[in-house]
Amino acid sequence: MGKPVGSDLREGTITLPGLLLLERYPVDNPIKKFFTATKRSREERLQEAITMIRSTEVLDASMEMAREYVRHATDVLSILPESEAKRCLAELGQYVLDRKS
Repeated sequence: MGKPVGSDLREGTITLPGLLLLERYPVDNPIKKFFTATKRSREERLQEAITMIRSTEVLDASMEMAREYVRHATDVLSILPESEAKRCLAELGQYVLDRKS
Protein backbone atom coordinates (compact mmCIF):
# COMPACT_ATOMS: atom_id res chain seq x y z
CA MET A 1 0.00 0.00 0.00
CA GLY A 2 2.89 2.33 -0.74
CA LYS A 3 4.80 1.60 2.47
CA PRO A 4 8.57 1.15 2.34
CA VAL A 5 9.70 -2.47 1.98
CA GLY A 6 10.43 -3.92 5.40
CA SER A 7 8.44 -1.35 7.36
CA ASP A 8 6.09 -3.98 8.80
CA LEU A 9 9.00 -6.03 10.07
CA ARG A 10 10.65 -2.92 11.52
CA GLU A 11 7.44 -2.38 13.51
CA GLY A 12 7.43 -5.98 14.71
CA THR A 13 4.79 -7.30 12.30
CA ILE A 14 5.53 -10.44 10.32
CA THR A 15 3.56 -10.58 7.07
CA LEU A 16 2.80 -13.68 5.00
CA PRO A 17 6.10 -13.68 3.07
CA GLY A 18 7.95 -13.52 6.39
CA LEU A 19 5.87 -16.32 7.87
CA LEU A 20 6.52 -18.51 4.83
CA LEU A 21 10.23 -17.73 5.02
CA LEU A 22 10.29 -18.76 8.68
CA GLU A 23 8.39 -21.95 7.90
CA ARG A 24 10.37 -22.98 4.83
CA TYR A 25 13.84 -21.88 5.94
CA PRO A 26 13.97 -22.41 9.72
CA VAL A 27 17.75 -22.78 9.89
CA ASP A 28 19.83 -19.59 9.87
CA ASN A 29 16.74 -17.48 9.21
CA PRO A 30 17.30 -13.70 8.98
CA ILE A 31 13.89 -12.91 10.47
CA LYS A 32 14.73 -14.86 13.61
CA LYS A 33 18.06 -13.02 13.69
CA PHE A 34 16.27 -9.69 13.24
CA PHE A 35 14.23 -10.16 16.40
CA THR A 36 17.25 -11.21 18.45
CA ALA A 37 19.69 -8.67 16.97
CA THR A 38 21.13 -5.72 18.77
CA LYS A 39 19.74 -2.37 17.78
CA ARG A 40 22.88 -1.71 15.75
CA SER A 41 22.62 -4.85 13.63
CA ARG A 42 18.83 -4.88 13.14
CA GLU A 43 19.00 -2.95 9.85
CA GLU A 44 21.54 -5.40 8.47
CA ARG A 45 19.32 -8.33 9.49
CA LEU A 46 16.31 -6.60 7.93
CA GLN A 47 18.14 -6.23 4.62
CA GLU A 48 19.14 -9.91 4.77
CA ALA A 49 15.49 -10.87 5.30
CA ILE A 50 14.31 -8.72 2.38
CA THR A 51 16.99 -10.16 0.11
CA MET A 52 16.11 -13.73 1.09
CA ILE A 53 12.38 -13.16 0.60
CA ARG A 54 13.02 -11.72 -2.85
CA SER A 55 15.40 -14.53 -3.86
CA THR A 56 13.18 -17.45 -2.84
CA GLU A 57 9.77 -18.70 -3.88
CA VAL A 58 7.95 -17.18 -0.91
CA LEU A 59 6.69 -14.10 -2.80
CA ASP A 60 5.14 -16.32 -5.49
CA ALA A 61 3.64 -18.58 -2.82
CA SER A 62 2.24 -15.54 -0.98
CA MET A 63 0.62 -14.23 -4.16
CA GLU A 64 -0.88 -17.63 -4.93
CA MET A 65 -2.39 -17.77 -1.44
CA ALA A 66 -3.79 -14.26 -1.91
CA ARG A 67 -5.32 -15.29 -5.26
CA GLU A 68 -6.93 -18.29 -3.58
CA TYR A 69 -8.43 -16.13 -0.84
CA VAL A 70 -9.76 -13.62 -3.37
CA ARG A 71 -11.25 -16.44 -5.48
CA HIS A 72 -12.93 -17.89 -2.42
CA ALA A 73 -14.24 -14.49 -1.30
CA THR A 74 -15.58 -13.80 -4.80
CA ASP A 75 -17.35 -17.17 -4.80
CA VAL A 76 -18.94 -16.39 -1.44
CA LEU A 77 -20.09 -12.99 -2.74
CA SER A 78 -22.08 -14.76 -5.45
CA ILE A 79 -24.88 -15.53 -2.97
CA LEU A 80 -25.51 -11.82 -2.40
CA PRO A 81 -27.88 -9.83 -4.59
CA GLU A 82 -26.32 -7.50 -7.13
CA SER A 83 -25.49 -4.16 -5.54
CA GLU A 84 -22.90 -1.43 -5.47
CA ALA A 85 -21.54 -2.85 -2.21
CA LYS A 86 -21.08 -6.31 -3.75
CA ARG A 87 -19.32 -4.83 -6.77
CA CYS A 88 -17.02 -2.78 -4.52
CA LEU A 89 -16.09 -5.83 -2.45
CA ALA A 90 -15.27 -7.83 -5.58
CA GLU A 91 -13.19 -4.95 -6.96
CA LEU A 92 -11.36 -4.57 -3.67
CA GLY A 93 -10.13 -8.14 -3.85
CA GLN A 94 -8.86 -7.60 -7.37
CA TYR A 95 -7.24 -4.31 -6.37
CA VAL A 96 -5.28 -6.03 -3.62
CA LEU A 97 -3.98 -8.56 -6.13
CA ASP A 98 -3.13 -5.97 -8.77
CA ARG A 99 -1.41 -3.37 -6.60
CA LYS A 100 2.36 -3.15 -6.60
CA SER A 101 4.31 -2.72 -3.39
